[in-house]
Amino acid sequence: MRYTTNSPMVITDDMDGEIIILNTESGKYFSTEKTGAIIWKMLSNGYTLNETTEIISNHFSIENEAINKDLNSLLIQLIDEGLIKVDEITKPKTDIDLSNISEYTTPEIIAYSDMEKLLLMDPVHEVENMGWPNVKKDEKN
Repeated sequence: MRYTTNSPMVITDDMDGEIIILNTESGKYFSTEKTGAIIWKMLSNGYTLNETTEIISNHFSIENEAINKDLNSLLIQLIDEGLIKVDEITKPKTDIDLSNISEYTTPEIIAYSDMEKLLLMDPVHEVENMGWPNVKKDEKN
């Protein structure tokens, strides 16, 4: 099974090796780096779980079983958070460069919800006259 970014509701950016992922539907944003960033790039660009495991295993000389456990856990979180979806593409969209990462770290994705209200706010109807990010006061209060 191949995957891709769940766009248009998911927006991503690579900031010097740290991947920032924004789910515009939930208002949550996420961060992953090092091995997690490489895995995100691979899975969101059409690599299968098996292809990702094999490439990571070969690059770091680690047993497939250990990597597969980490990948399955990360994949479940990415799907549960609505960040990636199944894609019917026949091959990966791009080659992934692993030359800048030399050490395997357990991949993790960190979720943030501290800006959820702001990110979900309607910038036309739910702001004060001063504009975004000044939220209208609740008229009942």
